[in-house]
Amino acid sequence: MKRMPLALAAAVAATLALTSCSGGATPSPSDGSAAEGPDALNIGNFLDITSWDPSLADIGFDGPYLSAVYDALIALDADGEPIPSLATDWTVADDDLSIDLDIRTDAVFSDGTPGRRRRRHHQPRVPEGGSALRGGLRQRRLVREGRRRHRAHRAHTAR
Repeated sequence: MKRMPLALAAAVAATLALTSCSGGATPSPSDGSAAEGPDALNIGNFLDITSWDPSLADIGFDGPYLSAVYDALIALDADGEPIPSLATDWTVADDDLSIDLDIRTDAVFSDGTPGRRRRRHHQPRVPEGGSALRGGLRQRRLVREGRRRHRAHRAHTAR
């Protein structure tokens, strides 16, 4: 009786050893839809992006993917200080409720269409139910060396 389980275990071990030695097929995309060429952006990810709309996206998770698609008006350097990106210069109003931006004149869309410079008032869209950042972040104004900086802080939320 004891020989049967031992023989079965030996057979399974031998089968596994033989299959691990065989060469497998070259991996390929399951649906063959991988794009190629200089205009392709292939991202291997185990989860789908929350949204390609920055106002709906989870910036903590989706940020790296959105930054591959969208240019920022103002970027941050390695020390977290604001630096020009699409905006070459900016001025924050005295009441901290608006900001005037000077936009690069050489900016183009991905299809080569030139970006048009025009004066516009932008009111950010707030999705129904609020932004993903609404409950977890709040803005706090810091004054350091006469310059205004904004920094996001975790809000204390009751659970």
